[in-house]
Amino acid sequence: MARRSKRQVRADLVRVVTKITRMSAADARALEQVLFDNSVIAWQTEMKQQGLKYTGQIIDVPRPGQSDLDVLRALARKDAKGIISTFNSDLKRQITNLVDSDPRVRGNRFAYRKRIRAWATKRSQWKDVSIALNTEMRTRQIAKERFWTENKLLSKSRFKFTGPTPPVCDICVRMFARGVVTIRTVRKNRVPLHPGCPHQWEVIRVIPLDLETMWVG
Repeated sequence: MARRSKRQVRADLVRVVTKITRMSAADARALEQVLFDNSVIAWQTEMKQQGLKYTGQIIDVPRPGQSDLDVLRALARKDAKGIISTFNSDLKRQITNLVDSDPRVRGNRFAYRKRIRAWATKRSQWKDVSIALNTEMRTRQIAKERFWTENKLLSKSRFKFTGPTPPVCDICVRMFARGVVTIRTVRKNRVPLHPGCPHQWEVIRVIPLDLETMWVG
């Protein structure tokens, strides 16, 4: 039997370790459900805040209607696929780097697996927080726009960019510089504007609504 080259051994090791540590379709489905459930909670939380803002009262908010649930489900599915794809790409790159940095190319693949799990745990400490923030901010923006639209507030309202200052990214700096804007600008620049973006669009002047007729879902 011909002796295998180090390049062949390396490629096989990367392939095997990647296969036993990568995220699967089942992981994607589980992540989609988590993102969806979090989106529903964020939606209801935002509707409750809008209700308080426009009526001065704490209200009970129903579960989103089916059309809104469909939107949240589709976004959760899309995000889950993107997150899994990014993770698996990062994973393969990390495994390749580990193999290349280890002079013992024929090392135990389970040792690599242990090191990869440590890497994944460390990565999740900041990545999971970023993903959760992005899901919350985007869902809150969607809920706000639905609230403004269904309560016929768009033509009467103006908006401003709010949140932590000073902003640290160029795009957020530009949004703050816009000052008072219409819904057209809001829709063209929906938050989050970048991963980890903590900013929101808010109404400048609140026009009180009747509790009995106000739409909240």
